[in-house]
Amino acid sequence: MAPPGFISANWRNLIVLSWPIDDRIIRPQLPKALEIDRCNGQTYVSLVALTVQNLRLFGLPACPATFPQLNIRCYVRRPMPDGTCRRGVTFLKQLVPHRTTALAARLFYREPFAAIPRLQTGHNTPGQRQSPSNRISYVWQTAGQSGGLWAESEPPLAPAEPDSLADFLTARYWGYNSRGAGTVREYAVARAAWAISPASNCGFDGNLTGLLGPELAAALTGRPITALIAAGGPVKISPPRRLSS
Repeated sequence: MAPPGFISANWRNLIVLSWPIDDRIIRPQLPKALEIDRCNGQTYVSLVALTVQNLRLFGLPACPATFPQLNIRCYVRRPMPDGTCRRGVTFLKQLVPHRTTALAARLFYREPFAAIPRLQTGHNTPGQRQSPSNRISYVWQTAGQSGGLWAESEPPLAPAEPDSLADFLTARYWGYNSRGAGTVREYAVARAAWAISPASNCGFDGNLTGLLGPELAAALTGRPITALIAAGGPVKISPPRRLSS
């Protein structure tokens, strides 16, 4: 569990778009000592958009404390000595609108953060009664090119069915990365299971080749195999710790 007061926030209004991907594209980017995690034999990559609210560092309010974030992640597992596995994610890229936020995240967590100053959000909060559907959208502009994604679903939101693809994609409570000399770092993400809903409609339009490279960017094209909306909730993230070789 994450120690109180290190990093805490509310993650809200999430969109999770996922595509199948060839192992050979992501395997070179995985930290050592980790395995690709698959659902029914298939490997996935996801584009996750969310709004970070009330971010606090060491119990103190961060500045900025609220901002949108865009993550590209794949799914990994870490075998443990007792025969169990810790199921987590590795981020291939994390995008925020502020350079100071990106720099701090790179320093503290060695994560692949970058700044897109014009990343913005607009949404109907899941659960609002004035709308017949939940609609969330995020837009950005980089290198003169605009992009965006959106999704909508019919309420209510509910926990994912156990052992479903939605559960596989969202029940992730560990993060891993490897930077510098290849040292693997692990951190815990303490939160409740998300209430989710399959998207009844969704869209993604954007060229991420400059940020991800041609092969990975090409994998995030076409209609996603699954699209989810999640309400989100409070989260605490532990300090990263180096794993022994």
